[in-house]
Amino acid sequence: MSTAVYWLNHAVVGLLGIVLWGAISFRATVTVFYVLAIELIWLVGMTLPGAANVFFTLELFGGFGLILGIPLSFGRGALRWWTLPTLAAAMLIVLQVTLLFGADWRTIRVGGLLMLIAAVALAGGMLCGRGLVALCALGLSRMKRNLSRPERGPSRHL
Repeated sequence: MSTAVYWLNHAVVGLLGIVLWGAISFRATVTVFYVLAIELIWLVGMTLPGAANVFFTLELFGGFGLILGIPLSFGRGALRWWTLPTLAAAMLIVLQVTLLFGADWRTIRVGGLLMLIAAVALAGGMLCGRGLVALCALGLSRMKRNLSRPERGPSRHL
């Protein structure tokens, strides 16, 4: 029963991603489908030795969040800076909560903590990607401003 609920949950989140295209923006749709892909990669990755380590979760979701955060930061729109990372973290929690159906309390506590760590790592990676894009834009604008100013004083290139 929980397997059917798990895959039904994935189908509903996929349909939500399609609906978000018209309701919010294309970037929200990309975020939802990327989170679906990351979550499925995580399920396959959990078969690797050492995958139960917390640092594996941090590296996987933080790295994928950074990879997603950089291209999504280039778009313009009415979305706030925190909207897409929050959407990604919420979608990841919704997708993973069905894995805890029918578990005992110890498994729910540990699984809930790992789910929270994964969601925070994904959102943090996306925010870091946005910060890198903002720093690059700031550096480029300062460089252009310095290049457009004429040099004062005697020429140093003689």
